[in-house]
Amino acid sequence: VPVGMRAVSDLTDVERAEYERAEALLVTLEAAVAATAAGNFDVAIANFQEGLSANQDCFQCYHGIGMAYLAQEEYGDAEAAFNSSLELNPDYAEAYEGLATIYNSQRRFDEAVEASARAAELSGGGGVGGLADPDTIFNQGLINWNAGNICFNAPPEGVKTIPILGC
Repeated sequence: VPVGMRAVSDLTDVERAEYERAEALLVTLEAAVAATAAGNFDVAIANFQEGLSANQDCFQCYHGIGMAYLAQEEYGDAEAAFNSSLELNPDYAEAYEGLATIYNSQRRFDEAVEASARAAELSGGGGVGGLADPDTIFNQGLINWNAGNICFNAPPEGVKTIPILGC
């Protein structure tokens, strides 16, 4: 047993019950992630909801539910799940990224830009020398492109361009 840790047999009844609850939650979440990876989204949602019944503060459970709904293009349910995740952890970049994806899909570009910028900031890209998650940065560029916020005003000499709306 590592220094500072005790064997399960040495735990009090309360500590043992908490340990067993945490172990059961881990098994449930692993099953939810496996179901998501296999494309069994309804099973994944049920498993994440079971995780929430074991731990009401499981913001990752809400995120998993949101991702499963997003994969099924059930945007209203996905948005609600991501927002629930953010209620529990307002600094969870992945939930903002999920919201940005929804808003971009629904052509709600101003909201998508805002959510994506927050995701980039929280994933490390908000400060000098900070490196945001590459997927977040790519999605932020894509959202801004879709919103018409990126223009190429001065192409290199001799390069023919196609006019882009809003530029």
